[in-house]
Amino acid sequence: MEIYKGLASPMLDRLDSETSHVIVREALHFAETFPGGLKIIEQFAYKRKRFLDPKLRVQVCGIEFDNPLVMGAGWDKEGRAVKGLWRLGVAGVEAGGVPEYPQEGNPRPRQFVVAPGVIIQRLGFNSSGMNKVARNLSRYERCGIPIGIQVTENRDVASSDTPEDHAKACVAVTQKMYHIASWFTLGLSSPNTPGMRRLQGKRWLAPIVSAVFGAMEDMGGRKPLFVKIAPDLTWEELDEVIEVASAYRAGIVASNTTTNPDIKAKYGERWRYERGGLSGDDSDFRAMSTRQIAYICRATGNGLPVMGAGGIKDTPTALEKIMAGALPLQIVSAIRGEGLTVFGRINRGIVEFMDREGVKSLKELVGVEANIHSVA
Repeated sequence: MEIYKGLASPMLDRLDSETSHVIVREALHFAETFPGGLKIIEQFAYKRKRFLDPKLRVQVCGIEFDNPLVMGAGWDKEGRAVKGLWRLGVAGVEAGGVPEYPQEGNPRPRQFVVAPGVIIQRLGFNSSGMNKVARNLSRYERCGIPIGIQVTENRDVASSDTPEDHAKACVAVTQKMYHIASWFTLGLSSPNTPGMRRLQGKRWLAPIVSAVFGAMEDMGGRKPLFVKIAPDLTWEELDEVIEVASAYRAGIVASNTTTNPDIKAKYGERWRYERGGLSGDDSDFRAMSTRQIAYICRATGNGLPVMGAGGIKDTPTALEKIMAGALPLQIVSAIRGEGLTVFGRINRGIVEFMDREGVKSLKELVGVEANIHSVA
């Protein structure tokens, strides 16, 4: 029996969702700090070993990943468990969201497991701020693990009507994290900070992207930059994001949590208008993000890098995102619903699929089924 599901998960289920998450993260952090701790962490991986296969290697925007799975932002907000997560099977970790200054986020309770593997949360970018996160991540600067930084804003900045305020805040975080990051993601699509989701519009997004790239050039050169989008965007709104990303040669992360009330209400009418975004193992949510990925792939001729996120929990759901047009993939909620072995199981399953179908490289699969996922 899997150690996590058989022993740890039943105990964690007695706690509120946010507390159980913090316990697991801090356990990984603690294990990193003493000799032999990483070997212990690896005992919780699938088949008790980090899985490697050369067929899984991918290069995206010049970043080398030894498999297609990245720990998405929101799980390790403080950048405290990068090596632990790597030992469990991810190829990289995106830390954050990271705002310029510390903030507590929204009042608790603010994270709810509404069904196995399905979460509604309204954390509101609780963070110790860029200075503390930078100190945490400095431990990993020469570890060889790709580290992304999700750049975001403090609550007071998000409400500003001046685009320059938003650009300034994102630039500050980018400059602070520049020497640590393999890539950056603009986390401007959270539903849990008032006024933030409007920043996906071209009027706001273009000056922010321009300013962040300018800051990178001043620091020593451009690094990959992605824009994380909401699954609830209209196709016209998504076209604006694609236009900005194409103009500046940025990528897209598709997608964040959904605020769709009908999807929330599937888990009980009490959740319909609960504040926060839903993520995890919901078929409708998963389809929303997959359709967005396919739309971007078709609109750009597979010309924009897309990180896939949203409902990935096993090999079929991972392959669905890749074939729609995304690589690499971000996983967050599945670590709670499926356990710590989820990364190894997905990676082994992908290799088995490739061997069975005679596929030599994951690049061969990117976007091959984009036309299947219609926008209707």
